[in-house]
Amino acid sequence: MSLLSHEYRSFDSQKPWSHTTVMAWVHGNEKSGIIILEELADTLEVIQGKVYLILQANPRAIAQNIRQTEKNMNRAFHDIPQGEMYEDLRAQELIPILRESDILLDVHNTLGDNSIPFLISEHPEWNSRFPVDRVISGLDTLHPGGSDGYMNSIGKKWLCIESGSIHDPQWPTIARESIMNFLRATGNILWNPVEYTDQKKYHLDTIVKAQTTDFHFIKKWLDFETVSMGELIAYDGNTPIYAPYDGVIVFPYIPKWVWEEVCVFGRRQNNDSFELYK
Repeated sequence: MSLLSHEYRSFDSQKPWSHTTVMAWVHGNEKSGIIILEELADTLEVIQGKVYLILQANPRAIAQNIRQTEKNMNRAFHDIPQGEMYEDLRAQELIPILRESDILLDVHNTLGDNSIPFLISEHPEWNSRFPVDRVISGLDTLHPGGSDGYMNSIGKKWLCIESGSIHDPQWPTIARESIMNFLRATGNILWNPVEYTDQKKYHLDTIVKAQTTDFHFIKKWLDFETVSMGELIAYDGNTPIYAPYDGVIVFPYIPKWVWEEVCVFGRRQNNDSFELYK
């Protein structure tokens, strides 16, 4: 395998500045970002530094319009491959670009009807550059092999925009403004970045994985829906799953295989001190 011209673009201003990467289609059925990146591939004007656009991170899954072919590619970013599945090998092709980059923006969306846009960030100074009112942290340690944890492990910065449901007509607007304002904020393109305020922040620290092939939620949970400690969330076979504390549930997902991630729990943070509300 190798990176083909329709999967990847690079723009080098020949002027010293940051090396920035925007990546889309890590999951083959999440189209958020690709429309905007295809537009930028023909029109982007980089005034300083270098910009990489990874238009098709997972081309084999894209061709089949599925999330993944053999494993979640966002668990495959390791310097030493953890397997020989397609996504493991593809991640190895992308890692040299990530290593050369100072900062990465990974663009995603969801297939659910009621998902809302939010930012995943371990870098509070970047949060206000994104047009969302919710920001979450903590996933880099909960998801080994993610592009976030990889960038953090090599001392680089990483951000992920979840631009909302693919069924929401607003997602292209969210994705476009996120990408463009991010590139303004890095200084790679012209114009001053917009600042967004009044964002709610959440720290995620508890992940649930299916132990059986008969996992089912008791209801259709929404991202950031409030839960109470001890509240019944789901059944994994005959085993009840309860909320570990008063907080929120994020990424509720019906698994296809045992050991797949089914949801994550977190708590609201204090916006001023970034400490957890008790």
